[in-house]
Amino acid sequence: MSTRVEYSELFLRWYAHYPRRVGKLDAYKAFLKLDADDELVDLMIAALRWQVPMLWATCDMRYIPHPATYLNGRRFEDEKPTPVKVAYVAPQFAHDYCTKCRFGNINTGAYKSTSGLWERCDCAAAAPMEQIARANEEILRSKQSA
Repeated sequence: MSTRVEYSELFLRWYAHYPRRVGKLDAYKAFLKLDADDELVDLMIAALRWQVPMLWATCDMRYIPHPATYLNGRRFEDEKPTPVKVAYVAPQFAHDYCTKCRFGNINTGAYKSTSGLWERCDCAAAAPMEQIARANEEILRSKQSA
């Protein structure tokens, strides 16, 4: 016989914003320990609004903490990091760039596949998917019109 858990409205409101939906019951137990009210849930959701795009949007899902870990660590209280401007430094030696897309040499973060289309490199300098999609659309249009 299984017991069905009735999650609170406040928990469900927060959980709907959390990007990694695993261990819901453990997350609920951690949430109950916080004794959260509307104000705290609003603060938690506000934190997720900057954390998701700034910290987790480009990373693999396995690097996003489980919801219970996030709550137990009170990660919603983390300070928003200030953006740091990084100056581009040209590579000093031939091996200072990605061997697949040659980032650092031509600064692309993408490479041409055997089909002639651009593919996103898995290196740190990977080009945005939208940019690659636009370039591939142009290549396909030029092939169709030829």
